[in-house]
Amino acid sequence: MEFTAWLSLLAICTLGAMSPGPSIAIIIQITAQRGRGQGITASIAHGIGVACYAFLAVLGLAVALEQYPLLFQTLQLLGAAFLAFLGLKALGVQWPKGHIDDNSQQPAHSPSSSNSFIVGFLTAALNPKVALFFIALFSQFVRPEAGILEKTMMASTAAIVDALWYSIVAMVVSKDHVASKFSRYSPVLEKIFGVLLVAVAIRVAWGM
Repeated sequence: MEFTAWLSLLAICTLGAMSPGPSIAIIIQITAQRGRGQGITASIAHGIGVACYAFLAVLGLAVALEQYPLLFQTLQLLGAAFLAFLGLKALGVQWPKGHIDDNSQQPAHSPSSSNSFIVGFLTAALNPKVALFFIALFSQFVRPEAGILEKTMMASTAAIVDALWYSIVAMVVSKDHVASKFSRYSPVLEKIFGVLLVAVAIRVAWGM
């Protein structure tokens, strides 16, 4: 891949990562509630989730999502259900013991890093629009003669940019003056995040 083409790919991946969506709301929420380390953990996990789709797309496997609508709809429903769960949880809905709520045995503001990792990863991995984005994007850059090294570089660029952007968001949110404001308005912000996530889930499910 020519350097100028890679710069174009880098720019598009950066703009894609910076675009507003449920991911940034979740990273901000995790950072505000759990601290910088947890926010960065979730950010890196989100980048790994993006990497999964990026590698599938660049290798041509993600095309199956377009060819098999049922597979796409199933993944879309799983994503909507996951966002709805996060939203309802933020709104204060209590889940019975033994269900998916993995914070039931932990203090509300000190969950394990594995939990933040899982939330960050699933936020990206259960979003089928990520796959469609990379199918459309990489179709403009993948060459028939491209080798595995070039394809790996393309997918890695997307994943690293995503993880770096959300890590920057986490670091900014965790600044003392920013964190104090988030702490002060945390209950209200958490409810707003919850409403937004449930709204996104409803819109996804309704549009199917």
